[in-house]
Amino acid sequence: MAGHALKARWGQPMTGIISNIVFFGVAWALWYIFSDPRGPVGSFPYPFVMYLAMMILVGLWQHMFLGDWPFQNMSQPARGIVQTIVNLILVWIVIHVVFYRILGLGFNFLSQSNLNELAAAGKAILPDGKAMALAAMQEKHFAESAVVTYVLIGFYSYPFITILFGKWPIRPSDLPQPQAGFAEIGYCSMLTLFFYSILIVPFWGLVFGKTLGTSFGLNFPWWGNINGTGHVHWVFGWWEWMIIVLFMTPNVWR
Repeated sequence: MAGHALKARWGQPMTGIISNIVFFGVAWALWYIFSDPRGPVGSFPYPFVMYLAMMILVGLWQHMFLGDWPFQNMSQPARGIVQTIVNLILVWIVIHVVFYRILGLGFNFLSQSNLNELAAAGKAILPDGKAMALAAMQEKHFAESAVVTYVLIGFYSYPFITILFGKWPIRPSDLPQPQAGFAEIGYCSMLTLFFYSILIVPFWGLVFGKTLGTSFGLNFPWWGNINGTGHVHWVFGWWEWMIIVLFMTPNVWR
């Protein structure tokens, strides 16, 4: 973490009391603007909850893993403002690119964009044989909820390596930032996906495989549009050659 010691501006407990009042006011203002149904945006519960949860998780990456890099030497409040802006940008990328477009290649239940497109095309078939309407799909917030469940798993699986294991196995080492931070993010993301797969995915299997009566929670082979076949042997074909070339690299060419 960044090594900036907090100092009570007005002594304690006055600093704590004032801080709580300010935080309370800011929270209420943001709630009214973005989330309250009576406010100008009215995005409660979704997508507000999804973005808010992801902001917390990305903030954890920024501070606990990256030590506020590359803004650790900036003075306040400039550092806080810049990091908040960066946080919002990263949150959008993680949700709309990593989850919706990259993970969405295989898992529709992690991509609200995919689910909405299926509903718009009449391909979200319900047990009664009828297609779920686009408006109904948007109201259910299936993928947005699935992203939130990932974040909730991540609230433990990301920081516990730092808190309980002292950043092992990344630390102790002489890795500078951002290499150390990226290594922690990658390692903890692997653990998070593991916990998510065994603790959360079965629930979405229930939702899409039984409750909704179909399996449109999973995507179809995206490579079918490239080569005319969706069979897994197409993947095996080039993947196995990657393995061969990989092991030829140290044993033949090096």
